[in-house]
Amino acid sequence: MQYIELSNILSKTDEFSINCIPLKGSVLKYLYPSPEMRTMADIDFLYDGRKTSDILLIMYALGYTANPDSPNHHTFYKEPVMNVEFHENLFKKDNDFTEFFNPGWRYSKQTGKDKPLRELTDEGFYIYLVAHTAQHFHNGGAGIRNVMDVWVYLKKYKDTLDWKYIDLEFRRAGIYNFAENLKDLADIWFGSSKASPLLDEFGDYIIRSGTYGTRANQINNTLCKEGRLSTNKLRVIFRTIFPPYEIIKSKYPNAGKYPFLLPIYWIKNDLNALINRKQDIKYWIRTISKANEKKIKDHSEFMKNCGL
Repeated sequence: MQYIELSNILSKTDEFSINCIPLKGSVLKYLYPSPEMRTMADIDFLYDGRKTSDILLIMYALGYTANPDSPNHHTFYKEPVMNVEFHENLFKKDNDFTEFFNPGWRYSKQTGKDKPLRELTDEGFYIYLVAHTAQHFHNGGAGIRNVMDVWVYLKKYKDTLDWKYIDLEFRRAGIYNFAENLKDLADIWFGSSKASPLLDEFGDYIIRSGTYGTRANQINNTLCKEGRLSTNKLRVIFRTIFPPYEIIKSKYPNAGKYPFLLPIYWIKNDLNALINRKQDIKYWIRTISKANEKKIKDHSEFMKNCGL
């Protein structure tokens, strides 16, 4: 079903001459021994943000409905289980190293004369794959599947990639050491390399992070920022109670039409959390209260050793 939807969307974007590049699982799954081994919750595209109105027309014509937009992408849903996301940038603008890679078109390649852009280069896709894993690792944690994706991709392309270019991009973004650790861990888990204490810890962190990371990791990574721990705790609390406008807008579309009502939406958002997410709030409070100077220092040192 996902393959059919992917083909239909690309056929329509071709008609509209829209640069639209499939990302993540829709590409990676065909590198696995069987495509069914690589599941994906949604279909992701990098697209030309100037063509948003055309994308809306295409998706409505294909039977999709639009979900509230996040700051970085437009989401669509079709019964019974089809989710599609269109990204104007490869990454959310939430840290320096991912912003380095945006918007991402320099990693694309022409697949035919006068045709819309449809693919990333082999090097570009690997750079995206590693940086995407680094983003998750830096926020709440990456999953085992991220490591497996790297292994499968390298098994196919390792000998033909331009490693000088890749390493230079990683160095410029400040994630070269992370990229090397990730590559080594993939070979330890799925290849023949021997483990090391650092990579054992690196791997344990990924295993404990589940599929998409944990709230505790996210909080600890935020508390690791420079400055006093007490100040950083206050920042986390303030940001949670008073989320940035872009986050509120993604949850409540009408907030985008009436930005002056932001305080009202803050209250609505907080009341909704108090009513529907009591356990999450208790966990959040417990995690922040347990954070101490030694714990945060150790976590910060671990992240630094991992390359972030």
